[in-house]
Amino acid sequence: MSVVKAKQAMIAQLLEREHHVMSPASFANMDSSVSSGPNTDPWREKVIGWYFSVVSALDRQQPNIVGANPFNRTSVHVTTALLDKYLQSLPSERSRRYRRDRSAYQLLATTCLLLGMRLAHHDMAKESRQEDEERVVLGEMKRTKTHRDGMDQVDATSGSTNRGTITTADVPNASTILRISAAPKAITEDNILALVREITGSRAFPRCKSITVLDFLRTFSSSSTHACEEDGCSLGPVEAQEAYRLADSSLADSSFAGYRPSVVACAIILVVLLRSNTFGLDVSSLRQIVYRSVLGSQIDAEIQAAVRQLEVKLLRSALRPAAASTSRIIVPRAVVSTAAHVIPVETE
Repeated sequence: MSVVKAKQAMIAQLLEREHHVMSPASFANMDSSVSSGPNTDPWREKVIGWYFSVVSALDRQQPNIVGANPFNRTSVHVTTALLDKYLQSLPSERSRRYRRDRSAYQLLATTCLLLGMRLAHHDMAKESRQEDEERVVLGEMKRTKTHRDGMDQVDATSGSTNRGTITTADVPNASTILRISAAPKAITEDNILALVREITGSRAFPRCKSITVLDFLRTFSSSSTHACEEDGCSLGPVEAQEAYRLADSSLADSSFAGYRPSVVACAIILVVLLRSNTFGLDVSSLRQIVYRSVLGSQIDAEIQAAVRQLEVKLLRSALRPAAASTSRIIVPRAVVSTAAHVIPVETE
């Protein structure tokens, strides 16, 4: 299978999973329980900043993790998706309570981080095991085909692979989250565990791998230069880094919460490629190539309008200078403090 066809197959699989877990109208309709209210946006920005700070701090505390490492931007994206889906699934009265009650919002955000890191860790470990199994199968096939006794080589490969996927990441439990965040006494371990049971029993809790914008961006990321041709597009290392920065920054904006990950990813890829357009293509042609590459056959006027709306928002973020980062994640500009309180939602 060619690289292009393999990428198309991966995108088709992502779109199918996305369609399975999201409502048909979710690409264009924002839910008022998430996006409205006088306090939601300021609280959300600070919560997202806190998520990145906690995950980055945990990554620094455990620098020698072997195998699945949940302390990266993936956990933040999974956590935020869970927070949004849960709020969207609630009756309007309960949703309004979270907008009005700071302590309730803190408790919900903290519980979602606990669950989000565990979901991300589970998904990473599962993918790692699948990759190991594929390596072993390929090793056996090669040995059989060449009629050589490569048992020692296969055993060595299998052994090193297994050692490489031993999960040593210490994913925090409820008491650890409370301790490292110096949570106020109003939030207790029992509070978190009770909400954990409620969230995991709700229809908002994912029963399969959570699909985020990052899944689409990684599919289009390339180790070589960026490209945009009739058979598809790709992001080079520089463009991919900028795409990840925009994806991280978009989490703090509640207006992105009502869009499908594929639509957000399409807008991000468009903005990045439009800003580095060295393909000799006019804007209209480039748009159509990206639409087809990311969204497949799901290209109707309504989706294109949604992508254009997001482009405008993303361009504002793209024009801001990127913050320097040496960690495995890019902490958005909104993160200006790593203070040890639970979530700095109070007006400072």
